[in-house]
Amino acid sequence: MFELKREKLTRDAVAQILDYCTYLETLSDSDLAILIAEQSGKHGIAIIEIFDERYVTRYANRAGNALRPVKMVLVGLGMDMSAYLSSHPNEADPIHDDIGYDLGRVRKVVRVSVCLEDFGSIQSSLMQLEDTGWLPACFTPCPTMNLADFETIFDLLDHPVHILHYLMKREVIEASVGCFADLLDLLDLYLTTLLDIPDVEPDVEVTFTGMSAPLDTYYNSLDAGVTLDKPRPAISPLFASIFSQLEQRGVARWTEIGVTLKMFSPDDQRRITKMLTKLQKRVHRNWRKQGHKNTVICIPSRASSYALGYVMFKNGNANLRRNFMESAAATALESDHVHTVIVIGRNIDRDDAAYHSIALFEATSRPSR
Repeated sequence: MFELKREKLTRDAVAQILDYCTYLETLSDSDLAILIAEQSGKHGIAIIEIFDERYVTRYANRAGNALRPVKMVLVGLGMDMSAYLSSHPNEADPIHDDIGYDLGRVRKVVRVSVCLEDFGSIQSSLMQLEDTGWLPACFTPCPTMNLADFETIFDLLDHPVHILHYLMKREVIEASVGCFADLLDLLDLYLTTLLDIPDVEPDVEVTFTGMSAPLDTYYNSLDAGVTLDKPRPAISPLFASIFSQLEQRGVARWTEIGVTLKMFSPDDQRRITKMLTKLQKRVHRNWRKQGHKNTVICIPSRASSYALGYVMFKNGNANLRRNFMESAAATALESDHVHTVIVIGRNIDRDDAAYHSIALFEATSRPSR
């Protein structure tokens, strides 16, 4: 099996071809032959009307089971860092010793470009240079800033998940929005909106200016020897409590789940909290009824690939929580732009935790038959 990618190979691309091959291995020889014949005649491949006859004619000395196991070849323009690290966890490389972490568990690498020079607002949108012809065809934009701005991010957003989320949102903006802004304007926008920018037409350019007054006041006061409360990202009490418990438990992929939680704007968080307050009363009344409503699902605009499901259950039906959560994930993934769903489950008969179950679900692709 050959999988051709026009871009760098990502971890998802590796997972996709493994998924394809796993599926093909479940087919009988006759079903596999039919699938091969049906997929022929495309992309310059000759039509194969009856695969069994063609195989016997061309490979008379080889048994039909020579097709097993299914072999896979993945071709692309290089490999991105997360795919490389996860597929070469034991390769001798100084970076392994420097990081001191099992790189086989790395699922995503966030790129950032730090320079010693200040190029003004052009740093916020390198795609402004696209029409100059200076950028290579394979250029992929990433957040770009000078060293002083890089230090400011780590000083202001003093939690790793805040920093990762900010850089990931900047990465999306760099690739999809014509944006003009300096770092402090973008940071203030992050503190107030978590950089939740709605769908923007490709030919529209957005300018952010004059938004950094609170940060200017904070840093100017520090220079004058006056200590003020540091501005913090706007996060609802509900989401803050979930994130706090998530960090304390240190479950696998907790940073990834934490970043996903922050993909929902402060307005979304407040809206979800109000809906959950009403839902909890209904679940207490109706939980014994078949098909009762016990789930809130937040589907974002097409600018985001993340969705959230929140499931409520009681002691009497806690054994069904996995079914409830999987159903919520399946509903959210019906939207074609949703790739990742975080589902939170809570037993409303207990007040000992912000949540009692939490899981990430991701969309997978299956070859068509």
